[in-house]
Amino acid sequence: MSKNRKPVVTFASKIFFRLSSLLFFLIVIYVLISGPIFAIAVHHPELIVVIEDEIFAFYAPLIWVAQNTFVGPLLRAYLDLWAGLPF
Repeated sequence: MSKNRKPVVTFASKIFFRLSSLLFFLIVIYVLISGPIFAIAVHHPELIVVIEDEIFAFYAPLIWVAQNTFVGPLLRAYLDLWAGLPF
């Protein structure tokens, strides 16, 4: 066996890595964008009333995760940070 053997990187493994990275970043963006939306809802509720049902439907998975996992207090702290900002 050779000690300097390079790992075999296939086209499929590259695609898998890129797609999983993309999915990770989309989830991070999904969570981070909830802060500004929450701040707008707190400071300007008249803007949110029109699309309230759509917002709740869009963030339903995030609400479920916040209510049923250990992530809830972290998410609440993040949203409170945004709610405290002046708009």
